[in-house]
Amino acid sequence: MGNAGACCNTQDGGGTVEAVTQASGEQGGFGMSPAVQKATPLPQVSAVPGTLELTFDTGSDGPEQSILFDKRPLGIDFYRQMPMSVKRTHPGGAAEAMGVMDGWTLSKINGVTMADKSVAEAQVILKHGALVLPSKS
Repeated sequence: MGNAGACCNTQDGGGTVEAVTQASGEQGGFGMSPAVQKATPLPQVSAVPGTLELTFDTGSDGPEQSILFDKRPLGIDFYRQMPMSVKRTHPGGAAEAMGVMDGWTLSKINGVTMADKSVAEAQVILKHGALVLPSKS
């Protein structure tokens, strides 16, 4: 099915962004125009090679929570609005296993702040950040 990549599937109609493994040869880039994809800068590489670092505001008074993913799919759905927050984690998925909670707000991807990004930009950054991850075997 061509080269596989991890990205944001927005085809569920429920207004969510789902981080899943998907064929990268699809036209339209997950509902984003090619211009948006090309104009969005790629994220820096995670401080730990072969990982994707997602940083969340947990909504508590404590510090942000950084989670290092080392395989895909990530097993997490985000609301399709900014700031992007976790709608749900997939049962048995990587995000659930690492303690990601519904309602957490995605604040950074590999150290790149999401505060000034659009949903489309965040999707591109998430997709490219996840491409370094191996698929779950």
